[in-house]
Amino acid sequence: MPFRSETEPLKLVLVTGDPELAAAVHASFPPPHVVECFEPQGIVGASNTLADHGSRILDAAGASEAVLIRFDLDIAPVLNTLCYHVRRLVRVPVLAINTGGSDAGVAAVAA
Repeated sequence: MPFRSETEPLKLVLVTGDPELAAAVHASFPPPHVVECFEPQGIVGASNTLADHGSRILDAAGASEAVLIRFDLDIAPVLNTLCYHVRRLVRVPVLAINTGGSDAGVAAVAA
């Protein structure tokens, strides 16, 4: 990733179904920064490959500086699949936001 000055706006991708977290991230990165939000539902298809929605997230990640994901232990395999593709194809940082307990924190780090 090229060096960015602190005055250049950031483009971030946020994957969350939590409107309060989305509002907090938007408040933390006000314009001119751009935060593009995606729901976590529909990322993978029946064969555990990226669905169209997952591909749209991947495309947005390619034009961003980082991907923020609200880690949810219940859909960890889906998020892990998305993170795998981001690391393999896009190569931008992926940051897991853990709003759960310590068990979810360990799983978020492992993903």
